[in-house]
Amino acid sequence: MSKTVEQLVVSLFFTVAFFAGAGTLSAEQRHEVSLSVTAETTQTRDRTQSSDEKDNFSATTTTDAESETCSLEIEISNATDQKDAYQLEWFFISKKKADNGDEKFVILDFGKSPVSLLGGAGIVQTVQSKPFVLTTKTIDRTPRAAKNNNVGNSTRTRSGDTYAGYIVLLKAGDEILAKESNESRFLEDEWLERCKTVNQPAAKRQPPAKKKN
Repeated sequence: MSKTVEQLVVSLFFTVAFFAGAGTLSAEQRHEVSLSVTAETTQTRDRTQSSDEKDNFSATTTTDAESETCSLEIEISNATDQKDAYQLEWFFISKKKADNGDEKFVILDFGKSPVSLLGGAGIVQTVQSKPFVLTTKTIDRTPRAAKNNNVGNSTRTRSGDTYAGYIVLLKAGDEILAKESNESRFLEDEWLERCKTVNQPAAKRQPPAKKKN
């Protein structure tokens, strides 16, 4: 074999080896994961009272604050034989009640954390919500004397948040690999889009350019 042919064969060998190696490195990561979530809530209640004396009546204000906290135990397992990396995201949902009685579901609290697992490995992570607080205010008015047909009356308002549920997502990039919730409606596209939006950083607003005179 001539020297020129030998150099050509060696060159072709390394070229094939390089592209074969590059193909191996660029192969997509295979994701096979399992996700399990257990939720536990803790409730407390606090009551305060105050009195206010007026000329014709006295008023007693009673405030009841009901607080509830949710703790999630999240178990993740990598079912492949390769090391893999994910992003874990969690969202706590509130049924928010306004003073006028209106109610709506909102994401009260959320967080995220990177997770890396060796092939066949698993991990358990615990996260806790901030408190959901629902306040009930009752005002009892009592007339000082039965004068001008005055009668007592009472008013009550409720506002704040009550725990409604959770959403847990396990993602690789923008792909959702697994999802869990206490209610199937919270896994519909509408809520998944709300989760995506709330996790985005706030856009930086640029001040308007000054006009030149």
